[in-house]
Amino acid sequence: MNLNELESHLHRGLAYLSFPRREWVVQKTHDGSKVFDVVIIGAGQSGLAAAFGLRLENISNVLVLERNEPGKVGPWNTFARMKTLRTPKWGSGLDFGNPLLTPQAWYEAKFGEAAWNDLGKMPTELWHEYLEWYRRTLGLSVDYGVEVEQIEPQRDVLAVRCSDGRVVYARRIIMATGLDGSGKWFIPSIANGLSRSQYAHTEDNIDFQALRGKRVGVLGGGASAFDNAGVALESGAAQVDLCIRAPKLPRVNPNKWMEFTGFLGHYGELPDDMKWRFMNQVTSMLQPPPQETLWRCNRHEQFRLRENSPWLSATQVN
Repeated sequence: MNLNELESHLHRGLAYLSFPRREWVVQKTHDGSKVFDVVIIGAGQSGLAAAFGLRLENISNVLVLERNEPGKVGPWNTFARMKTLRTPKWGSGLDFGNPLLTPQAWYEAKFGEAAWNDLGKMPTELWHEYLEWYRRTLGLSVDYGVEVEQIEPQRDVLAVRCSDGRVVYARRIIMATGLDGSGKWFIPSIANGLSRSQYAHTEDNIDFQALRGKRVGVLGGGASAFDNAGVALESGAAQVDLCIRAPKLPRVNPNKWMEFTGFLGHYGELPDDMKWRFMNQVTSMLQPPPQETLWRCNRHEQFRLRENSPWLSATQVN
């Protein structure tokens, strides 16, 4: 089955499941303006999945807002510098149980079944391409280049003030803001006295070719730290020192514990205090980089992993 045939079968299958067909939420206005049933903030994989999930519930009066421009949504085509995803290739969820919408169905239609069988993990750029196909094939409309500046309750609706000057109204809001929703990106205060050209955050648009022949320090032991160290090494850095505070690099990934049907399917049904205890325990445990990410760095002689090495200060030498 090629990609055109897959899309044809997918649309036909969705039509088979479109009962009941009529929308059931009563339309609403606020001070003469249309009220959206749901406004989704963010058009990454979670935002797109939320929009499709609502459609399956016959809720189509939905607005999706995305601050980035097309092609630059999420990290996959910007600052995600791993070669492949860190999750297994057969992960699902965005498909809502429709096999024709899975990454495997898309990949096999594009490259063939044998290519899927030979695949280890999904290449990052292909995951980005799959998400673009998902949005386009399902006809999910997104307002790009629009940042939400304020959300304010107004009687029985929520007023959403946008960077383009609009104020839109919603019954409900879904915050699909990814890691950005956890707070702003953090740079330790030891960098305060340095020129901005001398350091970068992993989220930045880094010119790795400018690091050729130079000694580079990487602070942090998360997977993205190793990803950036790997790119610096592959770009010709003379030496890369990756420093972590812990005495040893962790060897057990606690997130793998959550990969079973009972947890993934029913976590949302747990009492709030139990959900908090679960996630507090998991997030408090250090997570190692994937094995292939560590190998990516270790194969270079100029790579140094420095454990028990917190950075206490930083001085710029001209």
